[in-house]
Amino acid sequence: ESIDNFGLEGNAYLFHTEYKLMKYQGGEWIEAVEMPGSGGDNGDLSQFIEEVSGSVNLYPPTTEGWTNSALLNSSGAITTNTKDNMFITPHISVEPNTQYAISNLFGWDEVTVVDYVKGRAYTADGTALAVMAFAKNADGSYGFTTPEGASYILLGGYKVGLSSNSKAPIETIIELFNAQFMLVKGTELPTVFEPYGQIGYRLKGIEIPLKSVDLKNVKDDALSVFAPLANKKIVNFGDSIFGNQQPPNDISTFLAKKTGATVYNCGFGGCRMTPHETAWYDAFCMYNLADAITTRDFTKQDEAVASGNLSERYGKGLERLKGIDFSSVDIITIAYGTNDYKGYGADLDNEDNPLDVTTFGGALRYSIEKLLTAYPNLKIFVLSIAYRFFIDDNNEYIGDSNTDANNYGKFIRDYNAKLKEVASEYNLPYVDDYNIGIGKFNRYQYFNANDGTHHNEEGRRLIAERLAKQLY
Repeated sequence: ESIDNFGLEGNAYLFHTEYKLMKYQGGEWIEAVEMPGSGGDNGDLSQFIEEVSGSVNLYPPTTEGWTNSALLNSSGAITTNTKDNMFITPHISVEPNTQYAISNLFGWDEVTVVDYVKGRAYTADGTALAVMAFAKNADGSYGFTTPEGASYILLGGYKVGLSSNSKAPIETIIELFNAQFMLVKGTELPTVFEPYGQIGYRLKGIEIPLKSVDLKNVKDDALSVFAPLANKKIVNFGDSIFGNQQPPNDISTFLAKKTGATVYNCGFGGCRMTPHETAWYDAFCMYNLADAITTRDFTKQDEAVASGNLSERYGKGLERLKGIDFSSVDIITIAYGTNDYKGYGADLDNEDNPLDVTTFGGALRYSIEKLLTAYPNLKIFVLSIAYRFFIDDNNEYIGDSNTDANNYGKFIRDYNAKLKEVASEYNLPYVDDYNIGIGKFNRYQYFNANDGTHHNEEGRRLIAERLAKQLY
């Protein structure tokens, strides 16, 4: 049968398993995509798919135009480098008076095969303009603004030694650039590498019921088509379980891939739901963040970062948090507690004052009420504390959160019970991240041997998958 004979109406369409999905490119149908059990008439599926705009990456990979053993001198001219330890890229097209971001491949943070990169802008006829002043962006990329009249740029750098007697060959550097380098307009790179000129296709005009897709069976790059959370904004609050890893290797990035949503990692390691005796950690505890977000006064957090006692992650996270318009956020998750369990001695709650922020339950209630009063658009999910285990100085297992109470006789299950109770008081969903299949006997599948608190990549992906299903 042809598709016309199915008698479908509206935006609900059926793909018969004997049909193939085609790509429409250059005025013709190409590259049939096999579906399970396919083999029948291809038909005309143009009503079902549309082309998505190409990659934001403006750097076209090439093996032509590289200048080996050369450097950019002070006038912008290319001169010979007799030591054979420098190189220059081909012309990279740019627009004048435009802000760009480029990938960090140059050893500013981590030495790879290139170091100490310099850049210069040129007019179309090759007249040298200003030397680019690189500035580090919040996502770790480096930015610059092109001058008036700029038509292209050249980047020149040093070859880093692969051993004591050799430098990276130009072929290796070219391969690195072509596989990893991105040039985009603005101040932020995509969280994953986008090849130059990439064209995407997606199904159009199809309504998918909630929970109709098993996330395990859908590839990450196709989820934005199927996932009901596509185009939604999610903010993850928490401690080091979320905050120690940053994009693109954190729970938030994995959650974005599983849902199609835009997800912001606002986790801050070492912090609690409740007050912390150390001022710079206390500024990032949940009750203080709720105050800062609702008043738009981040003085405490700015002072904590300025103190120099916190890692660079806090500054990046704070700038990320400041840039969020919570009136446009759809979902927030709150995932504090593992530091309250290990370092907190006060009561879980205060019956005489339910909003007592010095108690675990009170601090959560206070945060919820502050946020929902200022931003009633938010849907808040309360997350449990995750399983953890304990090791001695020789990395030998000595106990876990099932069996070990803290110094005040409280177990993680006591904190999780309070989280669930408070969530219920406000009719909010509670997500159990404790009972997700991680325990004593399979702990090294989800943790590294020397750390029983912070999950490895597989553990972070499992938490993201669990959360994605709950957010649906």
